[in-house]
Amino acid sequence: MKNSNTSYFFLFVLYVIANLMLSCSAETEEPIVDPLIEPVNKISFIVNGSTFTSQVVNYTDFFQEGATVGYNPSIGATTITIAGVWNNQPASFAANFPSNNTGLFEFRNGNEDFFPTETEDIFFQLNSVPFLIKGATLQITEYQDSIGGYIKGNFFGTWDDLSNNQTVTVNSGVFELLRTK
Repeated sequence: MKNSNTSYFFLFVLYVIANLMLSCSAETEEPIVDPLIEPVNKISFIVNGSTFTSQVVNYTDFFQEGATVGYNPSIGATTITIAGVWNNQPASFAANFPSNNTGLFEFRNGNEDFFPTETEDIFFQLNSVPFLIKGATLQITEYQDSIGGYIKGNFFGTWDDLSNNQTVTVNSGVFELLRTK
């Protein structure tokens, strides 16, 4: 009986060592990442106009796959593109600003509607309805240098509800987003 237990113990130790060796391959594999980035990301604002009356919007359940938050040297701008959920529906938020630092950015064209560009834009979508910028202010309050750091800021302004061409006003917009690049 003693030899039998010793044999089983020896086989168990060999099994554990073999599994450890197999799991430690020479190739570096991509880490398995939860597709939801919670609760590190935050986007919230208050929207008025069109079909909204002082509606508080808080995005939840952010999807890491496809998220881009960081500086894009090919266009000389920071690019933010992230999706989540609001009101049990897909919601997205995108912003581009011509810097990789803190600062105040005015997206305005006098009394005319602002025309978004590759380096200057704030766009969002709620309940499958896109909202196109008319004029807005974006303030970046924190811009951490590395991937995994944060880009934080606030925003307010006016957007067109493209489902009915009515104007909405956004106030108290705040975001804290984890850099992906």
